[in-house]
Amino acid sequence: MNARLNSKNRADDAQLCEASPTLTSYQRGLAGEARACETYQASGAEVLGQRCRTQGGEIDIVLRQPHALFGDIIVFAEVKRRKSLRQAGESLQPRQQARIARAAEIWLADHPEFTGATCRFDAVLLDEDGNMEVVENAWMA
Repeated sequence: MNARLNSKNRADDAQLCEASPTLTSYQRGLAGEARACETYQASGAEVLGQRCRTQGGEIDIVLRQPHALFGDIIVFAEVKRRKSLRQAGESLQPRQQARIARAAEIWLADHPEFTGATCRFDAVLLDEDGNMEVVENAWMA
């Protein structure tokens, strides 16, 4: 995957649901996460979990992304939806990044089959018009 992926498939059901003004924030969040999963899967990733709860907090999406040089990469993706892509990116603050990193450590400890795997933290940004941007390595833990 490139450092940034753009997805504007207007026919996608998740996107249509995401833009609906009658849905709650929770429902729009679920639709955004589903759309993010579909985008990752289209690039060959396997979804290992969604809304993974740990004692350290929740991780929106955990994926296994095959990589030619590094083998499998475990991706911890945080999905953010705001009025604009910029606002979505700015809403992911260092405190939340640290919480997600702690949750990822706990998740990895609970999944010893991934011991020693390369890990990455991505941000999936969505705006109110249904535009999406995947920012790989959005932060380092």
